[in-house]
Amino acid sequence: MTGGIDFKIIDLFTDTKLLLFSGIKMLLIPIAGTWIIKQFVDDPMILGVCMVMLATPVGSMTAMLAQQYDGNYDLAARGVALTAILAVVTMPVVSVLMGA
Repeated sequence: MTGGIDFKIIDLFTDTKLLLFSGIKMLLIPIAGTWIIKQFVDDPMILGVCMVMLATPVGSMTAMLAQQYDGNYDLAARGVALTAILAVVTMPVVSVLMGA
């Protein structure tokens, strides 16, 4: 298993399904999750940690496991790359929107 994945960064932004998933993963879930947690937790430190945990990109282990178990590792690798790139913008946006 020494094969590599070859794609252009611009291709990440043309896959509408991947962009939709990434938008949900990087914006909707962190905002909704932090809002729900805020209803039960008052400590700003715990809220901030939970928000960061929810807003982090997809882990690279998903691509490795997809390859190991004969899944669509190309899609998984593109998802990891796209969420890592988007995190530069979405994490500060989520932080500002949630008042953290």
